[in-house]
Amino acid sequence: MRTQKKLRSLAAVLLLLFGIAIWQFYRFVTFEGADGRIDSQGGLGHLWFALAAAVLACVAGFFVFSAFVNHDRGDELHITSAPPPMAEAKVQIK
Repeated sequence: MRTQKKLRSLAAVLLLLFGIAIWQFYRFVTFEGADGRIDSQGGLGHLWFALAAAVLACVAGFFVFSAFVNHDRGDELHITSAPPPMAEAKVQIK
């Protein structure tokens, strides 16, 4: 139950970060200058903010994914005895 809550909250945060990135990119693309025409150079701050939010969301998503995939961390391999001896092959030399 606790893992599901954690997963939902992390998914919500990741979606929020991606949403912010998309919104800022939209603001960059539709940025208008003082004369009312679209000016892509004026909205460069929106572009950098969008890129930073997207990179942050991707890095966070990678760490969340790797934390949930690491399901074998408690399993350990214990070797307590030597393996059985292998039967010697009988080779006939002619």
